[in-house]
Amino acid sequence: MPHLSALKFPGGRTVQVPEYMVDLAFTVIIWLLNLPVFEVYGNVASTGLIIYNMFWRDRVWQSLVTLILLLFLNPVLFNTENFSYLRWVLIIAAFLKEAFRSRFEIPKVFLIFTPFLVFTFIHSLALSFIPVLSLFKIFLMGIGIFTLTKVRNPRDISLEWLIGVIGVILVTSLLTLPFLSIGFAVNGRGFQGILNHPQAFGLINAVFAMTLILLSRRVSLKLRRFMMAGGLLLSGYVVLSNARTALLALALVVFFREAVSLRRRFTLPRLIVLLSVAAVCTVSSTVILDRVEALLFKRSGAASLAQAAIASRGAIVDNSLTNIGLYPWTGIGFGVPSNLSEKAIVRDPFLGLPLSAPIEKGVFITAITEELGYPGAIIYGLTLLVLVGYVLSRRDLDRFFLLIMFFLINLGEMVMFSFGALGLLGWALVLGFPHLYPRQLHSPATLPLPAALPPARTEA
Repeated sequence: MPHLSALKFPGGRTVQVPEYMVDLAFTVIIWLLNLPVFEVYGNVASTGLIIYNMFWRDRVWQSLVTLILLLFLNPVLFNTENFSYLRWVLIIAAFLKEAFRSRFEIPKVFLIFTPFLVFTFIHSLALSFIPVLSLFKIFLMGIGIFTLTKVRNPRDISLEWLIGVIGVILVTSLLTLPFLSIGFAVNGRGFQGILNHPQAFGLINAVFAMTLILLSRRVSLKLRRFMMAGGLLLSGYVVLSNARTALLALALVVFFREAVSLRRRFTLPRLIVLLSVAAVCTVSSTVILDRVEALLFKRSGAASLAQAAIASRGAIVDNSLTNIGLYPWTGIGFGVPSNLSEKAIVRDPFLGLPLSAPIEKGVFITAITEELGYPGAIIYGLTLLVLVGYVLSRRDLDRFFLLIMFFLINLGEMVMFSFGALGLLGWALVLGFPHLYPRQLHSPATLPLPAALPPARTEA
């Protein structure tokens, strides 16, 4: 049976509605309160609603996802500048709530990250060029991972709520498509919808599209078709955004998943899909390659994919490689910009603590080596391998595919350690994925399970 909430109206009338609809209403109201018409009062009111949602309604996971998406709303339509400061308070509040609720019990998944967190903490104290900044970054990563691995409320990590949020972004972004000053506000070429940048729009929609595609196996046939259609539309948004890395990661993981599924469970429809894609690509190769070339090379005039990559990320990677050459074993510090003369650290006006230090390094392999040296890169590589092994040991192939896609995205868009922005959203989906089962729309008897695998284990 679905979880129901009673809404009371004047006159004593009571209406029972599914809880996920109430949760979705909270999210939409929080966003709408940041319209410019409400000025700073809207920021205060939406902050209060997030705190209420987090503490009194026990919706920590939803509140964090809502907060990150709020930070990336289109500035033409929304005023969210004050959340550059408020987000840290809300993230720390979420950590404290889960920590005291669980009496600081360490979850198993958190232990996978512990060696890396301890190493980076010591490295930040001893070797970082900007110790305070590095300590702040690793502190955020630590409390972020801890919080996301401790959330266990089944009414919080809700598949139905997530589908609703994705649907809101999908529909509202579609409405901005005809308006260049809104949907293409940043550069006039890449589509950004209701979000603040085409790259962020493409990355977020690619992750959401992959999530819908993977979760579609857990629902009824009717809803499955709806989710697959949503995943296809979101994929179209990724193409319109010109987010090259996100599109390639999405395409590779979808194809790999279908190939693995075909090998595990041979079905004629799946074979037809793969053969149809191959046939269309063969027959229409000239047209398709022209369009793909325009997207991959971003009209940079590059003659090859390698030249396009150099044109897009070459200067950034060169800076990292220079620092790796100078500090191969010690690094420059976790979260420290490659060019210290161009660092843009936002500090709070009272204590001078670092609140934000946006950096663009492009490729996380060179970025982590530059920041922590070879020892730190090796430790983090081992951490990721252990995490992948843990996911596979839980017999959860869907989360494995989502995790791989997250890694692939970070090969060109370094967001993995951004626990005040897209990194937190990505890890929220990866770590919350095992709990995204349909508890309200369908009974357990209707859930289709993979033919060759037993049900995924519930994490402790």
